[in-house]
Amino acid sequence: MEIKVDNDSIKKIVEGTIKAEVAKALSAQSPYLIGKLAEAALNEKSSSYQRESIFEAKLREALRKSALEAAQEWLDEQKVAIAKEVRKRLGKRSGDLVKIIADQLVAGLRNAPRVRVWFGGEE
Repeated sequence: MEIKVDNDSIKKIVEGTIKAEVAKALSAQSPYLIGKLAEAALNEKSSSYQRESIFEAKLREALRKSALEAAQEWLDEQKVAIAKEVRKRLGKRSGDLVKIIADQLVAGLRNAPRVRVWFGGEE
């Protein structure tokens, strides 16, 4: 008795058996493989010269952007208070500045009868 089996039938049986065994092995190792895939994704670098991973770089950029947005919102909320404080401090300094200029003018008049005020540009 002779049994003839064509090559396509054998190929389909072998491929089906291999696929079933691979699926079975993958299923049994699913948590391990998922962990390895996640680790590889998190540690991937854009080049071998980079110290940080692509994930770390994106995370750092997202955190920086969020921090800048929060800081900008805070500044916008505090705009009036900041302006008041700057005016207050300028008021204190302007009195000191005027006193310093007046003292220098008086000292200049005592030492030399010539006073020169120059604000830049050509003389």
